[in-house]
Amino acid sequence: MKPPESFLKVIRREPTPVTAIDLKTLSEVYDEREIYLSIYVGDYDPSIRHIRKRLSTIMDAVEGKVKENLIESVEMAKEYIYGRPLPRERGRAIFVSAEESLLHVYPLAVEVEPMVVLDTSPFLLPLAKLRDD
Repeated sequence: MKPPESFLKVIRREPTPVTAIDLKTLSEVYDEREIYLSIYVGDYDPSIRHIRKRLSTIMDAVEGKVKENLIESVEMAKEYIYGRPLPRERGRAIFVSAEESLLHVYPLAVEVEPMVVLDTSPFLLPLAKLRDD
């Protein structure tokens, strides 16, 4: 399912409780192609190194339209991927798809494992696990 127009851009400017993130609507977003990039930033400096390496690996593994969308998605979210943490922010979840004009940025008050996933839908498992804790 394509994301609803009103759901395309969500950018939080302060740490967000995991329970305030609309995981249900995010979980309904889907495409048959791998167009959704999910990035989890944890402890800032080690996370950024991991994210750069993982993005490079994924870039090398994809081609054509998927690669174009990936490049555009990274560009669209660059300031949120590499931006310094906000006060009280311990992690960040970013979901982006240039093809769908979707950008969600959630600063978190809890730390997450750094992760980069390119898939047919936003990768929500880390947030779902945090919500269960």
